[in-house]
Amino acid sequence: MRSNAFFVKLTAFLTVILYIIVGGFNGVPFAGEKYAPENADDIRLNAVLTADVHVDSDPLHPRNVLLMKFLRGVGRSSVPVDALILAGDSANLAEQKEYGYLEAILRLYNRTGCVIPAMGNHDSGSTSMGKDCEKTFETTCANFRDFQRFCGVESETNYYVRIVGGYHFIVIATDEMLDAGDPVLHEEQLDWIDARLAEAAESGRPVFVVGHEPIYFGGRFTDEYIRSDGTPAGLERIIQKYTDAGTLVLFAGGHRHDLMTQECFMNPSENFYCINLPTSTKNDDDADRNGDAVALEVYDGRMIIRPRNYISGKWYDYRFEVPLK
Repeated sequence: MRSNAFFVKLTAFLTVILYIIVGGFNGVPFAGEKYAPENADDIRLNAVLTADVHVDSDPLHPRNVLLMKFLRGVGRSSVPVDALILAGDSANLAEQKEYGYLEAILRLYNRTGCVIPAMGNHDSGSTSMGKDCEKTFETTCANFRDFQRFCGVESETNYYVRIVGGYHFIVIATDEMLDAGDPVLHEEQLDWIDARLAEAAESGRPVFVVGHEPIYFGGRFTDEYIRSDGTPAGLERIIQKYTDAGTLVLFAGGHRHDLMTQECFMNPSENFYCINLPTSTKNDDDADRNGDAVALEVYDGRMIIRPRNYISGKWYDYRFEVPLK
């Protein structure tokens, strides 16, 4: 089955090319006017964060078209975007064909410096309906790692670290596929996270941890990250060891498909910040919010998060600013 991967991706790419030519860009225009960070001259890191794009195996599916529109909007930045973070559920059913279409869409429309994907429950083969009995975790991991390699990530695990402009992005992922969909972190990964946080802390810069499920919601830590025996993994305690020592950590997750509001940005303890990201393509309850994501801007002495709809080209009327030491 794996030997067909090249032909699946080639077919997906050619189909999307044909779709664009025949459709005359079919409603995938430039989105709004060019936009700029708040201080284009002094920006140190310029990134866009989203989650749950759920690319479908039907090349004409509305979510796939929305992703094209979203990426066209992201590319309208007057300052190069250093990274696009996809915080899980990039593929809807973890199928090779879906990743083929996703890669084709990114080749055509992505203008960011790099793509940083995290594995979501759908990427692992586990959905709200339970895991698909025709899938194995080994197969879904192989599909996801193919996509990782497309994004320039060479890792033998679903978790990895990527450094962009001197800033560490620590990407975590489940080590098992469970019916409940909760990510399972083995001791090996928990030790790895600890070690990567220690390395990142030495930079003296903010550190970004990316996982699919949120770590904090409704005024409490969620306990959604568990060990194989179902007990809490204690991920927040590992992070707090470094935030207590003065390292600023921002944890970015998705999964909930919540609309982006001021309540999505949280500060559970000193130096520890969390953001629950919106989906930019699967807002079933409010179609006008398709295209929502956040701009992450880092400057000397401050970090800014600004929600934006990248399809309509409009900023929302609130923002978050975090002082940096």
